[in-house]
Amino acid sequence: MKPTIAAACWPLPRPKAFLAIFLASGLLGSLTLVTPVLAAAPLGQNIWLRANANSQYVSADQNLANVQLVANRASASGWEVFTVVDAGGGLVELRASNGMYVSADSGLATYAPLVANRATASTWEKFQWIDAGSGQVQLKAQTNGLFVSADLNRAAYLVADRATASTWETFTWGAGSAPPTGAPTVAPTRTTGPTTGPTATTPTGGTMEIMTWLPSYSQSVWEAALSANTGGTYSPKNTLTRVAGQFWQVQSNGTLALGVSTADVQWVANYTKANGIKFLICVHDYVNSWDWGTAASAFGPNRTALVNSIASAVTQWGAAGADIDFEGNLAGDPNRSDYAAFIQALGSRLHSMGKELTVDIFPYIWNQPNMNWIGDWVGSVDGVNSMGYDSLYGGGSSWQSYRWQQDTVMAAGYKCNQFDMGMPGWVGTWGSGGLGTSVLSHVNELSSRAYTSHPTSVAIWDGQFNGSGWLSPQVWSALHAIRTTKCS
Repeated sequence: MKPTIAAACWPLPRPKAFLAIFLASGLLGSLTLVTPVLAAAPLGQNIWLRANANSQYVSADQNLANVQLVANRASASGWEVFTVVDAGGGLVELRASNGMYVSADSGLATYAPLVANRATASTWEKFQWIDAGSGQVQLKAQTNGLFVSADLNRAAYLVADRATASTWETFTWGAGSAPPTGAPTVAPTRTTGPTTGPTATTPTGGTMEIMTWLPSYSQSVWEAALSANTGGTYSPKNTLTRVAGQFWQVQSNGTLALGVSTADVQWVANYTKANGIKFLICVHDYVNSWDWGTAASAFGPNRTALVNSIASAVTQWGAAGADIDFEGNLAGDPNRSDYAAFIQALGSRLHSMGKELTVDIFPYIWNQPNMNWIGDWVGSVDGVNSMGYDSLYGGGSSWQSYRWQQDTVMAAGYKCNQFDMGMPGWVGTWGSGGLGTSVLSHVNELSSRAYTSHPTSVAIWDGQFNGSGWLSPQVWSALHAIRTTKCS
């Protein structure tokens, strides 16, 4: 579960498109620079937009929280049609099929994700329509003066955070019919998220989760830690909401091998039942090292067998669901589509049984699965657990900050309680800046809106809690306060 980071696994650079057109005047004449201009927009028309980044149509997906715009549809119908409204001063507004205006919402995240949830239009809902020629357009948000991008590093969600326009920032457009009612061509099943105004409000959702994992070793240590009396009112017994037993090793044929005794499993089943905690079957791919190849054989060609095996284990042990901890250290995004199909199939199966599914991810864009993949599973999983651990803290920069982690997952369409911030149970101090370096300081950072945009769930690797300070009454009191916080 502790991440092995392959630092070399960065995405290849995108090809750069020309930002100006050079026209020759005369056989040997000088060259005249012609820059893109604000051309007449198709005011009053219903149009579709197709991202040049991936040739997919842009959808205002009403099954996503905040009705985010994402370029992932093979064809255009209701949710993929927008009305171009004259905003005056050479600017336009886009109204989606739900009747709401599209906003580049810098209050939701620093990279200003595009969402269709505004009843009226103001500055954040205005865009420059820049004609790129040949039926193509680039949009510049008045929110921040930056170009809109179909960001393939964020699962093709539309964001306004590019200083210059290239391929990902260019869209083909065409006139469409009046937006029909009903479902889009392709859409996951998901409860629609809330409306968020320029002053960001917290999305609706349940209370936060406090989760830990139990490894297939040091049983006496984690049994004692889970049963510990912290000396205060709150302890693991009355604060944890999920305990995942990392006991089941995936096999290439889709079966599972139990890595502990049945007595160990029964102890966890009894403990969680007695304390009202959800017990999750954790399936992993560790065989002396993390073995992505074995996992890929299971969730690819043997997907049905694997889903059946996990569902059977959940039933056998009366578990509340499953946690998937398949980890790879390869370059690029191998087997991403097979993994998405597996998670979607497993989520559907478990949900039909009234059970939960959580998935463990790497905290940035390297290794498998990672932050780029999470948009593939919206509506299929109940928790996304970021395995950043001691690399994450309130005072971190870029992806290492708690705020970046939460904003990125929520921008993909998840509610705040569906994201679990990974914390390292094996150390007592980490990070810098923020409120300090102690366990309590970092737990308090998660409760402070100075370091997160919304409340967040927590996932602690692992349940031995052997880092200094982890079993203090102050830490468990702070964790319990997080647990009782709601998204709304």
